[in-house]
Amino acid sequence: MNNYATLIGQMPIDNHAIETKLSTWKKYELEFPDVWELIESLFSSQQTLKLSRLELKDIAKSKDYKKLIVATILWGYSSGMRGNNFSKIVKNIDNIVCLLDEAKNGVENWQSHFSKVKKISGLGLSTYSKFVYFVGGKVEGSEPLILDVRVIDAINTGLYQEFNCVRNITYTNAPTIYPEYLKAAKLFSANSNCSAEQVEMFLFMFGQNLKKHT
Repeated sequence: MNNYATLIGQMPIDNHAIETKLSTWKKYELEFPDVWELIESLFSSQQTLKLSRLELKDIAKSKDYKKLIVATILWGYSSGMRGNNFSKIVKNIDNIVCLLDEAKNGVENWQSHFSKVKKISGLGLSTYSKFVYFVGGKVEGSEPLILDVRVIDAINTGLYQEFNCVRNITYTNAPTIYPEYLKAAKLFSANSNCSAEQVEMFLFMFGQNLKKHT
């Protein structure tokens, strides 16, 4: 990963934006009118919405966590969530808000904290790590980062020795290994001219698309 340190340090974190369509979420209008009101407010009478990481961070700073949850889902799952996960999450939105209220002050014991997350049907690490990332409270002393399937697959290419400590990570064991992933990103960023979140974005954007020369 040292070979890409300059590139990683240039990753435009705050400008990273994803576009979604209002029509994708229209099916939830009648079932969840309060959530639909949030969705409409985000789209602001437009048919498309492009959200950036900076805008989501600003929502998190306002501590309107219901809005953050909905906005993060629109950003992270622009084509819609798999199966009934959106409905399941929305039905538990108050419980998730409570967890984020807890997380914003820092999580000293991740396994204890995530045991509460696991009780919420439809909410996995890929989604919850997005929420915690934007809220920003530290996890066992490290900055929270997104950990989804694309990042996991990038780590498992074996190209990035800095992440050898979590080389055998899978989506199943990722919740247990999550703090080690954060520490690995933190260590690399501390020794390079970049941030841990730039490391995560690099893995997400380029991690699977590079090949070591032999």
